[in-house]
Formats: sequence, C-alpha cells, structure tokens
Amino acid sequence: MFVTHDQQEGMTLADRLVVMNKGVIEQVGTPSDVYDNPASIYVGGFIGSPAMNFLSGQVDRGSSSVKLASGDRIEVLPALAARHHGKLVQIGVRPEAMTMVPAGQGTLNATFKIVEELGAGRLYHMTFEDLTLAVLAGDRQTLTPGQPVGLHIPAHAVHLFDADTGKRVEAAPLALVEQVPA
Repeated sequence: MFVTHDQQEGMTLADRLVVMNKGVIEQVGTPSDVYDNPASIYVGGFIGSPAMNFLSGQVDRGSSSVKLASGDRIEVLPALAARHHGKLVQIGVRPEAMTMVPAGQGTLNATFKIVEELGAGRLYHMTFEDLTLAVLAGDRQTLTPGQPVGLHIPAHAVHLFDADTGKRVEAAPLALVEQVPA
C-alpha cells in the first residue's frame, strides 16, 4: 500500500486506486476505471490533470440533452437521458474531450481567455457564463483574448452526476430504454 495526495503519482504507480474524501472512500478501481468512470464529482475533479469541467443543468424531458440555465443544450447518450428526465445534474467533461470550432458552430459558445503552453499540447482557458472551462488540444491555434470560440462536446464524453448527492448518474438498462417513449 502506498499513500499519496498527488493524484498523478497515484495514477502512475497504482494497480488499484482508493480515492478518499475526508476519510470516506469515494471509489476503488484501476487508474483507468477511476479516470474514465468517476463515481462522484469529487473523483472527477480530483483525478485527472487538468481537472474535469463541470456545468449545471437539468435533463430535458423531451430530448436526450441537458438544458443549461443559459438555454444551451448539451447532448447526452439516449440511454443516459432515458432514466433521468427532469433530474438536476452536474455535467462533467474532460478537457481533452472538448474541441474548439468556429463560434456559433459548437455545442456551446465561449470566450477565449488565455492559453497555457504545455509543449506537446496547449491548455486553452475559456469563459462560459461565469465559469472557466479548459480545453486540452494538441494543435496550436492562435486566439486573442476575448475572441468568441465554439466548443464541441460529444454526447459520449459527457458524465452526469446528481446535483444533490454529487454521485454518478448511470444509464438505464437496455430493457428500460426500449420501454421509454421517444
């Protein structure tokens, strides 16, 4: 057993991780399982560098999307939406899962703030409403502060967490999805 507060060290050295929050186990699993399927907002924000982006919304009753306060919609997998219509959620999206596109052509419209040069890639910081979102990209785009940018978020990259408990929201079993009217 090895104890560390450095999540990168833990991801690098461990065969299995135990992620704890204030003395309570949040998740146990392989590093890739914990990264790909965080059990809670805490785990999603703690494991991964840069951290997961979070947005608040409500699963729309009439579509496979989450409606944000701004009126924007983020598509989610139909099986995920089928079981949770009307639920208040936190959306989690990894920075490398989002891509920048021309303004007006993405899932969301954001405003470019700054870029961090990482060598093999860049970390672009955007504002959307009062939030800062991070996009990790391998390409080198030239953007100016204040420039509008579209952000594309694929449905398969969206993680949903219950807004009240912070716990991961799971997809409906296939049999239940088939029973939900379109």
